[in-house]
Amino acid sequence: MRKIRGLRNTVRRLWCLTAWRLAIAIWCRRYEIRNRQRIPAGPVLIVANHASHADTVVLQFALASSVRCPLRVAGAEDYWFRNRVIGWFARGLGVFPFPRRGEAGPRRARRALASRSSVLIFPQGTRAGGRFRPGVGRIAAGSPTSVLPIHVSGTDSVLPRGSFLPRRGDVVIRVGEPVSMEPLETPEEFAARLERIVQMDLGSAA
Repeated sequence: MRKIRGLRNTVRRLWCLTAWRLAIAIWCRRYEIRNRQRIPAGPVLIVANHASHADTVVLQFALASSVRCPLRVAGAEDYWFRNRVIGWFARGLGVFPFPRRGEAGPRRARRALASRSSVLIFPQGTRAGGRFRPGVGRIAAGSPTSVLPIHVSGTDSVLPRGSFLPRRGDVVIRVGEPVSMEPLETPEEFAARLERIVQMDLGSAA
């Protein structure tokens, strides 16, 4: 059973890599990853800002060559799993249902990390932006893995909210240093610290 699961993961990984590479070629006039060497082999909890559905694709492509374990993406349950067809498509891309409220989402993320998968989450919870939600802190508090902050820019122009047709543009991914939750740090404090790193430190980097 383990061999079959491993073969299935390998086939899905190769298929997704091909699809992502094609999407990058079509969408991006320029595609740049800064400080790629900071990406650990995995497993790791990856947090990023969120402005476009294109974020998931460009980040998975950036991580695929570095993260050596399965990568799971936390997707809003009420959006990506609102019917069977969309849910089937989402699962094919490695997305798992993450409710916007409650403990079910953080619990599923911790379970994925415990199974030695890396997890990508957008702590804002929506492409509309906003503050980082404390759920990311609850995930980190229950897992020994480090947290990798990433800032993505340009995807909001490539695939704006409400648009189904991409426009060619420049996408830059800035990778931060892995961080860990401090012993006395609350989930709210950790989420706020990650927000400062992603939005201010990485977001303002030249």
